[in-house]
Amino acid sequence: MEPRFVSPTASIAGSGPCGQTLLTPSVTTVAGSGEDLYRDGFGITAALQDPRGLTLLNGRIYFLDAQAATLRRFDPLKGEVVTLAGSPGQFGGDDGTGAAARFVSPRHMTSDGSGRLFIVDTKGAKIRVYDVASGEVNTLAGDGTPGCADGPGASAKVHRPRGIAFDGASIYWGEFNRHTIRQLGLAGDTVSTLAGRHCAGVSVPPCPGGFADGVGTQAQFSGPLDLVWHATSGSFFVFDSGNAVLRRVR
Repeated sequence: MEPRFVSPTASIAGSGPCGQTLLTPSVTTVAGSGEDLYRDGFGITAALQDPRGLTLLNGRIYFLDAQAATLRRFDPLKGEVVTLAGSPGQFGGDDGTGAAARFVSPRHMTSDGSGRLFIVDTKGAKIRVYDVASGEVNTLAGDGTPGCADGPGASAKVHRPRGIAFDGASIYWGEFNRHTIRQLGLAGDTVSTLAGRHCAGVSVPPCPGGFADGVGTQAQFSGPLDLVWHATSGSFFVFDSGNAVLRRVR
């Protein structure tokens, strides 16, 4: 029998310091048993092992299970959790459809709003794309070897990519250990370094970050962890974690 799901509701809890009414939302668990297991199913009969990146597309919630190396989906109307791509505990960089695809450690994700999910495979040193209609996973950038080489997507190198955003034409992500913001123009299929300075590949451990405002690669970051596109201002806002500041790239 499927569990019954109740939509969150708000109830009056009292008055705030300025006299305004405060509302307290009702919090309910809609998916996951709390066990350190991996299991598809309905509501709390499902198990989420290491949920990470989260995005919404066409009324459904998509998320990544980093430890199991899979892409999963939660349907708020049905309360069902299903695995869409990857096979639990099977690691690699293979493109393919559904369970035939492989990830190493998918951790961040964004959507184009129409039918594609852009997935950051952090330790797999790749940027992947999942087509919701076909169920197919393909590699957009990175050859699977960590590095900092710009160029055509398949031959470019990325290094521990993290947060990712989409502006309608390109995808952008932060490279935490190389202190850069990288860009992939989907029309031209070319990876470039948009902002920040890297340390010429993986042969310089550790790669020190810095702090400097400036233009393009003259700017410096320290561990850019996540970013978001702000269409109104035509800007990216970047959480520069090592410097404990929020930066804007415009």
